[in-house]
Amino acid sequence: MDDHRVMLNLWNTHRVEGLNFFYNFEDLILNACIIDGSNKNSTVESCREFNLEYKLFPSFNLKNKLNSTASIEIKNIVLTVEHGPQTWANYVKLMNHNLTYEEVTRILDHMVVWNEVANIGKPRIVLESGTVIYKPISGVMPRNAIISLDNEMIYNEHNDNFMCMNGVHAYVIDQFSARALLNEVLVNGIIDPLELMFRIDKFSIMANNSAKRVE
Repeated sequence: MDDHRVMLNLWNTHRVEGLNFFYNFEDLILNACIIDGSNKNSTVESCREFNLEYKLFPSFNLKNKLNSTASIEIKNIVLTVEHGPQTWANYVKLMNHNLTYEEVTRILDHMVVWNEVANIGKPRIVLESGTVIYKPISGVMPRNAIISLDNEMIYNEHNDNFMCMNGVHAYVIDQFSARALLNEVLVNGIIDPLELMFRIDKFSIMANNSAKRVE
């Protein structure tokens, strides 16, 4: 049965390190994933300055390539020509039609990176275009964690029940948290803006003030 349930089951079982048997708790943070955009040059230069290997990911914000009457549907946004095959995109549903086009494409941008991190099995720095690293990121990556790199990180109180991480334009994520975020969207659909997906009751969120948005 070729549906998202099979995909989730494979991701959750075929990596033994997910059970802690062979997981390396001393993973250094040496690679960055940059979500492409008009202000990517400063982001790329900051990675080079601190000797970080990086990979560019095309943004899904292709609004100028859609006519003004096109509805916000995943099939109109995920274009194989620009982004290559993204199997997971076949199972993503937009459940909140009050979200703007930019909010939806921003989530998709990060989903591509989460998929990459989950498959590689190593932590990665995630930087949106126009965000720069201004000092070295020290230490190693804890398991099942997200490290906010925003230099003015604060928590965003969503409601009386939970709070979320602010500054999702710059963070470090490990393969376990990346897989959990990706699975959540595949199971429940796109419901909230990106900022409300980084809940502190679901993930170990720490701060390492090393980056800032400049453009």
